[in-house]
Amino acid sequence: MISVLGRSAAILLLVLATAACSSDDGKDDQKAAPAPASATGSPDPMTETTPASPTPSTVAADPAARLDFAVVETATADLTSDNPSCAITKWSPNETGVDGQVDFRQFDCYGDQDGVDIGLPALLQTIIWVEMPSAEEARAYAQDNLYDDNQALVAGPTALVVNGLWGQQGTDLYAEVQAACGCGELISAAP
Repeated sequence: MISVLGRSAAILLLVLATAACSSDDGKDDQKAAPAPASATGSPDPMTETTPASPTPSTVAADPAARLDFAVVETATADLTSDNPSCAITKWSPNETGVDGQVDFRQFDCYGDQDGVDIGLPALLQTIIWVEMPSAEEARAYAQDNLYDDNQALVAGPTALVVNGLWGQQGTDLYAEVQAACGCGELISAAP
């Protein structure tokens, strides 16, 4: 399960990056107005809202920027599944991959350590990260490899495809990765 701490760290990085990009043009600083207070002087709990965790649609992201595999690897480090075939997860390179790939990594599931030891996953490619020579090829690959009605994250020449095994965790993974890298856009299958 994607940790709350991991999401909080991604949000903090996004806030810090946004603050670092702001410029000071020498004009008088304008302070934000304080939150409205109730008659007691403290914020009104009925009107306060908790900021929502970032979703792919609300994250300011550069669709042309490349998604580094290290970001994906970090975001998937704490994924867990109730599926007994997915007791142990592991990223591995796929040497055969797809035509024209620059790099191809797959997130495989193993039922137990014996499966890991002999290199025999119970479930293959539950998540795929691929780098292609161009953004167009990455988009085409992602659209051709979507599971059911799910989406994929395409970031420049890279694509991240999460299969249905991960359910809401997969949706959250897209948001976490996109917030961490500030890259990509969610796409659907080609019409």
